[in-house]
Amino acid sequence: MSAATSLRWGRILVGTLIIVGGNRQKYLLGFFEGESRLEVRVIDHTADVGIEVEAESLEELFEGTAYGMFSLMLDPSCQVGHTVKRDISIDAEDPEELMFEWLNELIYLFDAEEFLLSSCEVKRIEGIKEARGSPSFQGDTLKLAASVEGERYDPRKHTIGIELKAATYHQLRLERRGAFWYSRIIFDV
Repeated sequence: MSAATSLRWGRILVGTLIIVGGNRQKYLLGFFEGESRLEVRVIDHTADVGIEVEAESLEELFEGTAYGMFSLMLDPSCQVGHTVKRDISIDAEDPEELMFEWLNELIYLFDAEEFLLSSCEVKRIEGIKEARGSPSFQGDTLKLAASVEGERYDPRKHTIGIELKAATYHQLRLERRGAFWYSRIIFDV
C-alpha cells in the first residue's frame, strides 16, 4: 500500500470476514487503492476480542492490523479526517514483539492524545528477509518505521466502539502462510 492508502469504515461484526481489494469484495471494511489483497476477520474470545489478518506483504499486514484494531475501537459510521500526522519507529527482538509494540503504540496514541487513525503507511520493516518463501531474521533487532494520519477524538462526530486496553501476547501469531502473511492478535478489553 502506498502513501495514498485511504480507508473508509464499514460495518464490522464478530465472525465477519472482510476482504479488501482484489476481485472478492465482500463484507467490506474499507477499500484501498490498488489491487492489494487484505483480509481482516474479527474473532470472539472469552471476555476479550481479537482479529486475524492476512495480507500479501509484511508491511500490508502491519497496516491491516492497525485498520482492523481501529475498526473495533471506533464506530464504523464515523468519518476520520487527516489533520494529525505522526511518525512511528519501533524496535523489537522478534516479529511477534514488533506487532505487539506496534499496536500498543497506536493504543497509546489513542489514550494519550485521543488520536483516531484514518490512514497509515508502514514504510519499512528491517531485519526480516525472505528466502524461498519463508522468513528469516537478521541481526538482534527488528525495526519498523511508519507514518500514521488521523485526527483527535471529537465526541460530536466520533462514537467510540470497543475500548481496547492493550494488545496481548495471548495466542499472538505472526507467520508466513503460503503466499500470504498471517497474524492473530487478541486485545484486552
